[in-house]
Amino acid sequence: MASILTNNGAITALQTLRTINQNLATTQGEVATGKRVATAKDNAAFFAISSVMQSDVNGFKAISDTLALGDATVAVARSGAETVTGLLNDLKGRVVAAQEANVDRTKIQADAVELRNSTIATVDASQFNGLNFLKNVVNDPT
Repeated sequence: MASILTNNGAITALQTLRTINQNLATTQGEVATGKRVATAKDNAAFFAISSVMQSDVNGFKAISDTLALGDATVAVARSGAETVTGLLNDLKGRVVAAQEANVDRTKIQADAVELRNSTIATVDASQFNGLNFLKNVVNDPT
């Protein structure tokens, strides 16, 4: 029963405002979390699936970080090995040159010592995060 004091337009506007406010709260929750289903209250099944998927993503990120660390470690070892290979090839050339007649073997010996020292320095410097794959340290139990 309608009353003379009832403003139907105002009642409709009030209901519309309440609906807008409810939708606004829902939208703000979605925007704040970045997810359509922010809590189990919104949709329990989707929330459970979302939680499992999020933990899988976090696991994959950890694996990716570990692989990147391994990649960097191997890259340092590879670079050091390539440098050592070049130094050893130079040393081989000096040894071949020393076998020729009429050469300054003292100069060749000095070059060979310098190449050896450079090789040792390269091996020692080829480490990443405390690991050095080029340097083999054997502990003698005796």
